[in-house]
Amino acid sequence: MAKAELLHFERESIEWFFQKIEDSFPKDVYILPSEWNEKNRILTPEYSPKPGVFSYDESPYWREVVDCLAADSEITEVSVMKGAQMGATVAILEAYLGYRIDIAPAPILYTSADNELAQDNMSQRIDSMIKTTNIGSKIKPNTVKKNGRKTGDTKREKEFPGGFISAMGVKNPGKLRQKGYKVLLADEIDEYAKDLRGQGSALSLLDARTQAFSIDSKKLYISTPTIEGNSNIQNKYDEGTKEKYEVPCPICGEFQTLDMGEETTAGLKFERDKDKQLIEESVYYQCVNGCRIEEHQKK
Repeated sequence: MAKAELLHFERESIEWFFQKIEDSFPKDVYILPSEWNEKNRILTPEYSPKPGVFSYDESPYWREVVDCLAADSEITEVSVMKGAQMGATVAILEAYLGYRIDIAPAPILYTSADNELAQDNMSQRIDSMIKTTNIGSKIKPNTVKKNGRKTGDTKREKEFPGGFISAMGVKNPGKLRQKGYKVLLADEIDEYAKDLRGQGSALSLLDARTQAFSIDSKKLYISTPTIEGNSNIQNKYDEGTKEKYEVPCPICGEFQTLDMGEETTAGLKFERDKDKQLIEESVYYQCVNGCRIEEHQKK
């Protein structure tokens, strides 16, 4: 082989080698969780009142929240104190799980107050997310037991290259000490015990599971608050930066948070008839500058 041909062959070999290295990395390694969700997510009728391609245009208040949990974000802990039925499970928790499986795999712990509920959500809602985002092929066992039985896709645990998801309740302190996790996703934490069988709060035991990954661990706490002054999520929210989502008044443009309000403050206003029944056409929202926002302006 001539020297020129040999150099050409070596150059092609080197280019092929580096192309293989490049191909081994995810193409969307810098994609944000919200971008991943809108690019990949299809909602099904059984879990969403608005099935079809997911868009944060329907719930724009969750976009920044889930993006705070991006793998390269400096933020390590996010606490979400929310109202009921606000779509946080779909737009934050499930979205982030899909992003982690596909883009930034890691050991993940998903918890709920009840073990059965956590595992039901794994085998139903999380399974549905995996199937409708075409990442199902990544769910496969990382190990095979000696007896030949495969693990890797159960309602308690799902394995994928580079990580796994464990689902469990938080009533057994022994279970919470078994493994370390890089990502903690704790759902409805107002139901978690303040003292778990004399071994500390459930949240403190969960927090300890991420200590080995303290530099780049991610912790998400979500809940609707229950009793004021005795609320886990309120305490977590108060420890943080207390971010709120503001919307502009459609009349004066003043940005503000939406509130139930009181008689003399901004918020929902309505009248009742002589029988104490709501007069539906009387309902409106009063902005901080006194503007009357009608129902048709709500969107």
